Amino acid sequence: MILSIKDISMKYSLGKIVLSIFMLCIVLQAEDFTYTMHTNTKTPYLKESVLLDIDINQTNPNVVLFFQFHILKSDAYSIEQLSSKQDHTLHQTKIHYRYLIYPLKTGEVHVSFSLIKRETNDASVAYSFSGDRDDFKKLETIDTPIFISPLILQVKPLAKHTQLIGDFNLTYHLKKIEAAAYEPIPMQIIIKGMGYVPMIEHILPKEENITYFTHPPEIKKTIHPDGIQYTAIYTMAFSSAKSFTLPAINLQAFSPSMHKPYVLHIPSNHFTVKSPPNTQLVDTVDMPKPLSYDFSWIKTFFIYLIVFISGYFTAIAIQQKKVFSTKKTIPHPLKEKIQKSPDAKRLLQLLMAQNNPLFSTNISYLEDSLYTDAKINLNKVKKEAMEKLDEP
Repeated sequence: MILSIKDISMKYSLGKIVLSIFMLCIVLQAEDFTYTMHTNTKTPYLKESVLLDIDINQTNPNVVLFFQFHILKSDAYSIEQLSSKQDHTLHQTKIHYRYLIYPLKTGEVHVSFSLIKRETNDASVAYSFSGDRDDFKKLETIDTPIFISPLILQVKPLAKHTQLIGDFNLTYHLKKIEAAAYEPIPMQIIIKGMGYVPMIEHILPKEENITYFTHPPEIKKTIHPDGIQYTAIYTMAFSSAKSFTLPAINLQAFSPSMHKPYVLHIPSNHFTVKSPPNTQLVDTVDMPKPLSYDFSWIKTFFIYLIVFISGYFTAIAIQQKKVFSTKKTIPHPLKEKIQKSPDAKRLLQLLMAQNNPLFSTNISYLEDSLYTDAKINLNKVKKEAMEKLDEP
């Protein structure tokens, strides 16, 4: 097919127009907000925690912006969110997220993100809160997906048989080293530190003539600004018909911060098992009493088993209670902003920006005071708004 110079010129001009519109959209997009991403490393070891900071800041004060951001899930890594700070002041949205990413595969790992810009205006925000609590109007927004380039990690492998990744220490407790035949001997191993969750499938070496009683470890985690501290509690017991030696336990660990391996060590321990004397096992009279068996060890076993089970569920109950009490004692970040609002206008802007029907009644009071000169008790409105944050 032969094209004339006029056709070529028209197609060239059309291409320039499309390119110009595309570039204009990029510029306008950049003028609305900025985002930055920082990591402490891009070449982690397998299962080493990567600290990731995300900042999103509105730069265009002529629109009202909200954002939805999250890290996409993948089998190549796991995610833990450490903190979130969000300031949704109208026309000045600022968001900061901090995550830990644990790469679960070696080689090149791509961490992908989802970001949606939600654009609206003051009139839409005001309209969404114009109804009462039972007639809440949905906030109308123009949602635009924003492409963010994936974070690329070059993940280094670990030495074979590595069991722990991070900086951990180990303690253990033995209640006794002497027992009757078949009597369970309790033992507890505690691994504590910063790193990847310290889950070890078989922590005790298997030996013949020893019976083991184990259950999954209790894992506790404490979130810190720069990482997560784990405490793994392994509770177990073992028994035997005769004296035995439990071999030494060596857990192979690797410290990414020190770039070197280390070993968590439990020395070997000898246990003395006392067997019944022969006089209790051999008949000494011509007409002995009917043969009977000593089942006391079964009673002892079940006592320890009940103790283990009750302790396990007690620990779960205490954990749940701590989580519940922690949730109750941590103040809601919005309360401080409500308390510091100097006047009805600033408080109205703050509550409307939350896009939450809980505050519809408070917003109505504030609007009446500003636009109809109705008198209100500002401190009372603040108190009611803060109390609603405590509602389940």
